[in-house]
Amino acid sequence: MPLAAYDPQVDLGEYYLFDDFVGSSYDPRKWGVGGGTGGSVVKQAAIGGQVLVTVSDVTGRDYYLATTGRNFNTSSPSSIAWRVKFVNYTYTAAQFGWNNGAQNIVLCTDTSSSYWLAQCRDGSGTSRVTTSKLLANAVWVELGIMASSGSVSFFVDGEAVATITTNIPTVNLGPIIYLLRQTGGSGTRSVYADWVEAYGWRTE
Repeated sequence: MPLAAYDPQVDLGEYYLFDDFVGSSYDPRKWGVGGGTGGSVVKQAAIGGQVLVTVSDVTGRDYYLATTGRNFNTSSPSSIAWRVKFVNYTYTAAQFGWNNGAQNIVLCTDTSSSYWLAQCRDGSGTSRVTTSKLLANAVWVELGIMASSGSVSFFVDGEAVATITTNIPTVNLGPIIYLLRQTGGSGTRSVYADWVEAYGWRTE
């Protein structure tokens, strides 16, 4: 897991987030949800320790689970890891990582590829790399990102799959799961999240 590269004993200048989504619902002090009509974020109480993010079966609709604060900035070393499992990834643009509006650092999907994509997007453009890791349904996968001011490394199940050195955002970012329904197929699209862990320099 990428975060193991960092000492968990942080000082007052650093920020740490961990959530394994245990309880009757997601914690509204940490998380906000939103997007188009028909989407949802549901705590899977019968399973325990998971949330299910769903986007409706309407092209162009989106839905997300995102932190209520944006406390991470790549001007100092930062890391994030998600453990997720698709119910159905086809015809969906999904993002897992950090986000602030149009700017992001994410591992993502798109109908243009059957592989995980690594992406950095700032105010001037987008850098995207197609990894060697195939997408799959009903399989748990750990997605990791390690970022600094000049470089971002991406991991899938602990294996380094891409490095990007351009279009790295310098604005504050917050953890996010984002789903956008694209043209094709039928039915809603969903993904489970088991846990998220993030570490970085405190910007609040």
